[in-house]
Amino acid sequence: MKKGIVKLYHKDVMWKPYFNKSALALITKDLKPSYHLLKHIDKQNNKHEISLDMLSDIMTDLYYDGLPKYGEVIEVETTDRTFTKALFRLPYDNNKDICIVVRYGIVVTCWLQDIMDLHNTLDVEKYSKK
Repeated sequence: MKKGIVKLYHKDVMWKPYFNKSALALITKDLKPSYHLLKHIDKQNNKHEISLDMLSDIMTDLYYDGLPKYGEVIEVETTDRTFTKALFRLPYDNNKDICIVVRYGIVVTCWLQDIMDLHNTLDVEKYSKK
C-alpha cells in the first residue's frame, strides 16, 4: 500500500497564511479524545493536569470561534497535500498554555506548557522548508 508524501511544517520554519484555516478544518463538532490522551490525563502529572471539561470548552470555542487572540497553530502535517494533523497552542490559565494535537477530528494528545517556554531548542531539520 502506498504511504503518500508526508510533510511537516512549523510556524518558525516555513508557514503559509492558509495553514491556520486548514488546521482549524481538522476540528470537528464532535471532537473525541484518543485513548492515548485519556491515559495521559489519568496519570495527572504536572504536564497533564488538564481538566477534561476545560479541554472540551477550549475545543468547542475553536470549532465555533476560531483561534483566540493569543492562540496559534504551531505545526501542521500534510499527506499528499491534504492536512492531516495540527498542533495548537492556546491560553489555559495565567501560568500555562495548553498544546493540543488534533488528527482527523481526534484529540491525539495535549499537555500544559509554561507560558515562558518558547521552544528555543526547535529541531528545524524535522520540518519542510518549501
